[in-house]
Amino acid sequence: MKRIFTSLTLACALLLTAIGASAQGVYIYKDGKRQVFQAEEVDSLVFFANDNSTDPTIETFKFEMPNAGFGTDMETLLTAEQAKGFDVSKEGTTKLNLKKTADGVEYNWVYNFDDAKTYRYAKCQLPASKVDAFKAFLRGTGYALQPNASQNAEVQVYLNTAEKTVVFLNKEADATEFYFGAYDESFLSWTRISTLKDEATATWMPFYGKHATVELMKLFEKRMNHKMVEEKSNAESGIYFYETGNPKWPSVKYWFDAKTKTKLEETSIFSNKETIPVRTDVTAYLEAMGYRYTGSVDAEGYIIYYNDSLQSACYVLMSETEGQKSFEPQMHYAYVNLEGFVPPATVNFPMPIINFGTKTMDEILEEYRAMPYYKSDENTEMGLLIHTTSPDFPQILLMEDGGKYFAAIVITFDQLTIRSQHITNLLTENGYEYKADVSAFPTFINYEKDVMAQFDLVDIFQLGWYSVSFQPNEFK
Repeated sequence: MKRIFTSLTLACALLLTAIGASAQGVYIYKDGKRQVFQAEEVDSLVFFANDNSTDPTIETFKFEMPNAGFGTDMETLLTAEQAKGFDVSKEGTTKLNLKKTADGVEYNWVYNFDDAKTYRYAKCQLPASKVDAFKAFLRGTGYALQPNASQNAEVQVYLNTAEKTVVFLNKEADATEFYFGAYDESFLSWTRISTLKDEATATWMPFYGKHATVELMKLFEKRMNHKMVEEKSNAESGIYFYETGNPKWPSVKYWFDAKTKTKLEETSIFSNKETIPVRTDVTAYLEAMGYRYTGSVDAEGYIIYYNDSLQSACYVLMSETEGQKSFEPQMHYAYVNLEGFVPPATVNFPMPIINFGTKTMDEILEEYRAMPYYKSDENTEMGLLIHTTSPDFPQILLMEDGGKYFAAIVITFDQLTIRSQHITNLLTENGYEYKADVSAFPTFINYEKDVMAQFDLVDIFQLGWYSVSFQPNEFK
């Protein structure tokens, strides 16, 4: 979308006598709307006659913003920009170079795309002589400086909340880089402003734009005022290491794809061994980010949290395990599809009847035949077997003691299914409490109904299945 700004004036020389000693500040209105300036943007204030004059210290500046159609495919954008008079050329499969001169301004834009050829952000360089005028232009077109968004004076962030776009100005040598992207605060965003910091753990989400570019990662780290450690980084391998200056989380590390070294795939934030956060706080933070605790631990002792919809894992290492070569507590984020490798988020769990010790097997069978998940039944050497309609737990084995219904074993043949947190959540919702020290089997007890549920997670009896057994509570 083309935007031309006409004439903007930056105020200079504060008139204290006009304001008065008791005044707290000055509101400036234009066309009935209050104009907002950050304190660090204003040196002083001057009033002048409304005669269409301009402040000679800031030149009149006309500027055409880049396309804001983030998410547009490359071919569509190429055609649209050619129609605006740009000379457009492709650079590889992820860039468009745009050039034109209009109203005395020379435009040299680079539009950046992801692997799917979807538009993600634009970049150009501003001459040093144009930077102040451009900042005035931004303010005049609805952008406001975000002073808390950067810890480095060389990087400034401007946000237009109405149009949901963000501008990063990065001072480099004798020029300033201009980055233009979508205002998107999700952790996979390429142009996120927020650090997504957590108060309880003091952790934050390092730059984690999915398959984002090296220059955006470097811009994020520069804005955080972190220092890249050359001896621990290797651009040829796509690895970058930064010291943060934060005593609790002293370093972060990035890995780009092995083939091109240009697409961000993994990042770690390392914890100080003396200030490792507690697991409950880490879990709460990750759950707020859309990750779920899977109950799985990899071969190196990392606890796995997973975001199913975004196919992103967080491997959390907060305790040392025996035989570990080196212990580096960290939260390691990686875009990876773990479907079929971690317990599922939800399962179809047929809750058994738990009226134990009161009915015969014939009587309880009639009740099971009325259950919505009942499919069929058969007598076996082990007991009465109920076949269910559940794809996850296809069988329930009913046990007898003294002629009465005594226990129900809900059976699955998949070791990942039995470890789904959905089951423990379901038990908790139904009044069961986890008891860590009463048995070698993970045990949940419902004291009101005097029933316990115990998990066999490893097929301890070598029967070829995993189960949750329900029976009268043995632990009074």
